[in-house]
Amino acid sequence: GAHLRSARRAAAAGRYPATAAAARRRADLTRSAAARGPARRGLRFPTPVWRASTADAGAAAAKVKGVAKVLVADAPHYAGWVAENMAGLVLSIAKSYSHIVAPASGFGKNFMPRVAAMLDVQQISDISGVVSADTFVRPTYAGNAIVTLEAPSDRTLVASVRSASFEPAAGGGNAAISAVSVSAEL
Repeated sequence: GAHLRSARRAAAAGRYPATAAAARRRADLTRSAAARGPARRGLRFPTPVWRASTADAGAAAAKVKGVAKVLVADAPHYAGWVAENMAGLVLSIAKSYSHIVAPASGFGKNFMPRVAAMLDVQQISDISGVVSADTFVRPTYAGNAIVTLEAPSDRTLVASVRSASFEPAAGGGNAAISAVSVSAEL
């Protein structure tokens, strides 16, 4: 839809990768709801970047307001965006974080349930609002009802976020970029 069209225009201008699939993923990263609602509530968080070539994506993610740290994993086996590879990467760093959030896109919906299952936690899907660090708003009954739910604060939170429910993340950030050690073994 609109994300893909704007990503194609940006690719034509030389700001994003040239392929439509890479442009769509790039749009998901920079417009991700992970950088929207929580940042307005003063929550700061690391943002992972994974792909076969990460230099430009890492620098762009570091400029998003509210991002505290950008974690970059650069390896050829992340080029295909295979869910098993992504889940393994996220699991390798998950113990250091209380919240693991991805956009509720086809990509996020593919690998996040795997992460939740491997961490033995229940995923909170399609968050459309953030009340606090452990309280969220999400639609239910095919969007006919809205519920506010509280996640257990003693467990890792795994969630997908509806990007369209939040304003685009503002620029002006200056986050540190750190490399994540990547195992060749999958």
